[in-house]
Amino acid sequence: MIKPCVILNGQVINIGPWDYQIKTIEISPEMFDDNGNKIDEARFQEVVSNPLPDGAVIEELDIAEDTNGGQYVIGTAPQESNLQKIDRLLHELAVARQKQDLMQLALDDLILGGVV
Repeated sequence: MIKPCVILNGQVINIGPWDYQIKTIEISPEMFDDNGNKIDEARFQEVVSNPLPDGAVIEELDIAEDTNGGQYVIGTAPQESNLQKIDRLLHELAVARQKQDLMQLALDDLILGGVV
């Protein structure tokens, strides 16, 4: 699917429309005369509280979705979530520990000549 993407310094920093976080603020209140009659309406202005970063551009790019609902630009590797990174590192640690245990058993066998 094609979606707008915000690109800054060659990196996609946002997939989908940019959230400018437009807020309406009152710039002048209603005005009343001494008798309580309204003489002027309140005036409001919309302001952007989250502008697009300087140098950022918006481009339409082809987007895919991974099995966890994460989105990424087609042709790039999906980014690992922090939870996925932790799971991967724990698995790598477990594999390393198994290798260490097997090496220790082999070393013990070599040193003790198979007598345990």
